[in-house]
Amino acid sequence: MNVPSVNCVSNTHSVIFGGNKHEVADGGDMPPEARRELVLEFIAEKNIPLPPLAIWAGLNREHRVTFSYRTMQNILSDLVEDGDLFKVDTGNLRDGEITEISGDSSSRRAYYFITDKGLERIADATND
Repeated sequence: MNVPSVNCVSNTHSVIFGGNKHEVADGGDMPPEARRELVLEFIAEKNIPLPPLAIWAGLNREHRVTFSYRTMQNILSDLVEDGDLFKVDTGNLRDGEITEISGDSSSRRAYYFITDKGLERIADATND
């Protein structure tokens, strides 16, 4: 039986973010402070609460960053600790409110949003 060859197109795109796991270094040639600024600028530009994987995938897609997902998670933690970002209460988010998580913030489904302090830091970096 002769079966014709057919090219199939899928609605899902197969995109590899960050390259080969063994080739992805923690930052490549980008200094740590530049990584932090890029993450902060990306979140500010989107102006919506985002989960870590969406932030990292977006950075890979738009800026072709070479730092790892784990490094990006550490950057998010540092930015929260410094007061530039906050973790969003997803319960309130369902009601259209962007509010900070109160109490235990170790939620596995964290979303991040920029603070006024984070916006000021971006403005100061841009003016330098």
